[in-house]
Amino acid sequence: MSLLNNSQSDAKRYQASAEDLSYRELRFAGWYIRNKTKVANVGIGVLLAWCIITVGYSLIMWVGYLAIGMQQDARMVEASLRQFQDYRLLQPQFAPTPLVVGSTESRVENDDKKSYVTEVRNPNIQWIATVTYRYPASETSPVYTQVVLPGARSVLADLGASNSSQTARLEILDVNWQRLSPHDVPDPTSFIAARLRQQISDITIESYDAVQETPARVSFTITNDSAYGYWEATYMVLMYSGDRISVARPLILNQFEPGSSKQVEFNFGRERLGITDIEVLPNINVFDQDLYLPVTSFSL
Repeated sequence: MSLLNNSQSDAKRYQASAEDLSYRELRFAGWYIRNKTKVANVGIGVLLAWCIITVGYSLIMWVGYLAIGMQQDARMVEASLRQFQDYRLLQPQFAPTPLVVGSTESRVENDDKKSYVTEVRNPNIQWIATVTYRYPASETSPVYTQVVLPGARSVLADLGASNSSQTARLEILDVNWQRLSPHDVPDPTSFIAARLRQQISDITIESYDAVQETPARVSFTITNDSAYGYWEATYMVLMYSGDRISVARPLILNQFEPGSSKQVEFNFGRERLGITDIEVLPNINVFDQDLYLPVTSFSL
């Protein structure tokens, strides 16, 4: 016994060189060699348990999703879609209202020509309408374009149509709508009114006098009461016989400065028109900046 105890005591007192293993390392190496198989089995068991737990949990969750969760997701997607508004259904509510088109008035100008006039109204305050139209009295009937300002009245006219035996009907080929930005034009009605202020005065309507051989004529004075001048101010002069339009004539005033007045006269010779009143409709696209005279070209 003393010999064994002495050898163990000597082993503990053993001091290894730099190249040899220490007593602790030798003891651990001996233990590992004796229990190597058990350690491997424990590691394999741990890995198997981890795989069984994780893979088993994944399989259980996938089976549960396929059996229940997939249907729940489908119902949730369907419910979320029902909560959102279909904006395609809202588009017609924000689209412009169609133009209000009146009846067509026709008049024989001479043996070869006939005029057609149709009143239209744009009920939209934020939309500009550009109308492409014609009166197909023949296969060669010309095509015209007319701008109808927001909330304004205008006329679709053909004053040089072929005088055929068949009465032409208005055919609107296209209406191009342009929406005004509320940031650029917050109040289109006031914007238009400020630029189309005009005054009609000194209206004279004279019928043909066969005795004195005085021609039928219509004259008036038009004054630009706005603060804006135009290179070319265009109008349509409507002459009424009672409540219906009897005659329509275009009017173009070049370099129409603010505050200026122009004398206008239409002669009809020996025609008996029965004109009782006139109306001068502006035909100026106030949103076209190229139409305006520069401020330096006139003195206020």
